Amino acid sequence: MIELTEKNAQSRTLTLHNRLKVAEIRAVKMNVSWLLSVQIAFVLFVFCREYFYVSHNIPAAPVISTVLEHALIVIMAILCGYMMVLRFTRVLEKQFKPAMLVITLSIGVIWCFILSLLFYSEFGHLIFAISTLLMLSSLIALYPSSHHLFFATTPIWVIIVAHAMFFSGTLSLVYLAGYLVFAVLFETGRRLLRRWFVLAVMREHQNVRLANKLTLMSQQDPLTALANRRYFDRKLQQAIEGATKTAQSLSIILIDVDYFKKYNDRYGHQAGDSCLIQLAKCFQQTVRNAQDLVGRYGGEEFIILLPDQDKHAAEKVAERLKASVFALALPHDQSDVSPYVSLSQGIAQWRNGMDAKTLIENADRALYLAKQQGRNTARLAP
Repeated sequence: MIELTEKNAQSRTLTLHNRLKVAEIRAVKMNVSWLLSVQIAFVLFVFCREYFYVSHNIPAAPVISTVLEHALIVIMAILCGYMMVLRFTRVLEKQFKPAMLVITLSIGVIWCFILSLLFYSEFGHLIFAISTLLMLSSLIALYPSSHHLFFATTPIWVIIVAHAMFFSGTLSLVYLAGYLVFAVLFETGRRLLRRWFVLAVMREHQNVRLANKLTLMSQQDPLTALANRRYFDRKLQQAIEGATKTAQSLSIILIDVDYFKKYNDRYGHQAGDSCLIQLAKCFQQTVRNAQDLVGRYGGEEFIILLPDQDKHAAEKVAERLKASVFALALPHDQSDVSPYVSLSQGIAQWRNGMDAKTLIENADRALYLAKQQGRNTARLAP
């Protein structure tokens, strides 16, 4: 069953690893706008820091304050530009990796620069609170993707540690201990969120696999793995609707295994099932292309849908089927027409205005004619 085989192949290619990657991208796309909004809010806080917080420390040098004010304006424009690009373009859809690399690395570098200026301002004592809140917001938004989280937070860690170790007049153990505790909490939190995320994706993956399996079971004959009757009828109706619009030909072949009841009585039902499975494989290998659909129509009856083919092309397919089954050489010493398993086939061509039921009835009449005329043959519907 060609379409079901393709669906199975697509389901197999979407492994848990691939589904996890897709989920990571989807989650980051959903969160990146929120993350940028948080960055803008923090920039506004730093820009308006003198209104939110009154410092009693000695004011910083005017040049530092001036540089910081101008830098904050430029940074605000950059972040707002990112927001506009994400809002009105599909850059994340087309260039996800490079776009997210630029955004996350920009966030890290921007705050590395802002914090380095704040160190020498009268608001340096607020850096611990600002930096921890920044990294927590990055964790909330980017925990599904460890490398994007790394790009956004590493520059902040670097400037904080570097300042404490090399540029600070006094090395505060309390200061370093606070960041060490936060680093432990940050990493354990990241791992915990990541574990929950992977668990959720695994459950989704299992649910999708179960849904695909149930869908496949509803379309597939359990013994032969061909299309079952219900699925074949639906595809036949679709093919007729398509042929009606395009005015193309359409044919079906209804197949019956000759004296199959005698085969079961002689060799047993397990051998009969094995025979049907081998015939199903033979039919699938013999049809012309992926557009042809082979189905089990009931018991020892099979049916083949041949889109875009008239009855003469279908007759050639029937001849190939007969030759392929004969080449299998499945013994059948209870048959009255052949020492091997053989087929009787009825061929019918769809005509404009004909419904599926009438088409199958025509093929059934042609099959009956083939049986009446000695079996092990194919006949065309009148």
